[in-house]
Amino acid sequence: MVMNKEKNFVYHFYRHDRNGEDQFIGSLRERRKTPQRITHASIMNWAKILAPKDVFEERVYFDRWEI
Repeated sequence: MVMNKEKNFVYHFYRHDRNGEDQFIGSLRERRKTPQRITHASIMNWAKILAPKDVFEERVYFDRWEI
């Protein structure tokens, strides 16, 4: 059995809303093969896909998980 030695990541996006609670927005799997292209800004651009503009303007953050 051949194991894939590449690390795979998934990002879970949350927003910190006005009432002080964190709400899950969604998840996206990292698909880029070139690690140099992965930046905080590029990851947050993904969050813009998941969240409408009014939601994104609130505090949006992510957790990165290795899978």
